[in-house]
Amino acid sequence: MRRPEGCGRQRAPRGRDATGARLHRPVGLALGARRRGAAALALLLTVWAPVAVAQVTEASSTTVLRLEPDWRTTDGRVGLWGTEYIGLSVRGLDIPGAIEDLRFQLSAWGTAATITGTPEQLLTGDFDLLYMQGSLFHRHLTVTVGRQLISGGAARVLQLDGLNANVAIGKYFGISGFVGQPVQAPTVSGVGVNAYVAAPTVSRGVVPLGDFAFGGRAYWRPSYGTEVGVSFLDIQNGSQVARQDLGVDAHVLILPNLSLTASSILSLVELRVADGQLGLSWHILPTLELFVNGMRTEPDLFLSRTSIFSVFAYTQRTAAGGGVFWQALPRLSFYGEYNQLWVDGGSGNEALLGITYKLDRKSSVGLNGHLLYVPVNGYTELRAWVLESLTDRIRLSADLQWQLLENLFTYAGTSIPYNATRDSIVGTASVSWLIGCGWSGMLSGSIGTTPLNLTRYTVTARVGYNFTTFDAGTPR
Repeated sequence: MRRPEGCGRQRAPRGRDATGARLHRPVGLALGARRRGAAALALLLTVWAPVAVAQVTEASSTTVLRLEPDWRTTDGRVGLWGTEYIGLSVRGLDIPGAIEDLRFQLSAWGTAATITGTPEQLLTGDFDLLYMQGSLFHRHLTVTVGRQLISGGAARVLQLDGLNANVAIGKYFGISGFVGQPVQAPTVSGVGVNAYVAAPTVSRGVVPLGDFAFGGRAYWRPSYGTEVGVSFLDIQNGSQVARQDLGVDAHVLILPNLSLTASSILSLVELRVADGQLGLSWHILPTLELFVNGMRTEPDLFLSRTSIFSVFAYTQRTAAGGGVFWQALPRLSFYGEYNQLWVDGGSGNEALLGITYKLDRKSSVGLNGHLLYVPVNGYTELRAWVLESLTDRIRLSADLQWQLLENLFTYAGTSIPYNATRDSIVGTASVSWLIGCGWSGMLSGSIGTTPLNLTRYTVTARVGYNFTTFDAGTPR
């Protein structure tokens, strides 16, 4: 076994391990059947390990501590949250005469939270990913079993406990199919508001989709950069249809510097377009890119049709516009975008502007602006930031963000902001340190005022460790 990455001389890893976006969906510490599934995968790995050759093994651990006021309570209590993220990837495994490119992937997290001055203690955790993947028949069939992310087409990004298979048919065609149970909506141990704030942000307010899902996607890749696909998704909740979608997507490389992207998802239950995207990108020069885009989305169609939330969530948004990216100088770049919006209440406007200047190879400053206006709501935002590398291992960052909110809420036809202010200004500073031998650290703090809480502050500390070995074993 070789030394961990960053300690001594070692080759760079071959390729990149794409595991998808992390979706935090806490289900408490009592995982029940999911623990049995994890045990089955662990047993399978244990049985196969003696005859497999591990090419790359990666392990990571990240500890995050966060201290901030619990602004949802009226007494201004301060909460401390601790979250541990762990990851394990074993890939490049071969079982001679059976399976090629065998991979085992695990990603999990656990959170402990306490609110100072109360006896409440919250513990929760879950697996984001826990799957085994392998190829058969000279890589014409790839099978993934366990907790995974189904991405692309009508599935968009679906977290699933189940089976996914991809078949390469001929040179240009392929088909994939999946079946299993969508990961259930989060339930967090604890009482009231503190249970809500303990869950990682992404998992809050997730509505259950159903208890059984299946679907697939057929695709055609005639050339590099061009792919067309047709997909289907069906989610059942008991004996009722929760979602049933048909998707079409395409990415076409018209010219070496001109590409077209299009996608559409149709709800077969409601016969309405849930999401439609169209974009055209043209690199006029190596330093100048123009793009136009259009989109329409109806978010209620991504909720279960059996959920009461789908009745109250009806809304739609249509946008059309374009923008430009210009590398004006080797160190200076500009980004601008404008969209005309149409929503339930009428029409609106959205504009974005970004300016970045590189002080040197690892240091830069920038200014970002965002203007959004729709009937009865909107905001203006400005953000200035700086990144400064003191050494190859120590980096500083700081930013100042200002927002002016159009309206916060309306009562009897009158807009009433919280705390009688519509302004928000927050400053953040952080320092990160590549300690060495796979270790890294970060300390960050922010302070400011917002309409929701007159004084806001947060202190965050993070310690991470990454361990990598290559050619770590021999067949036994």
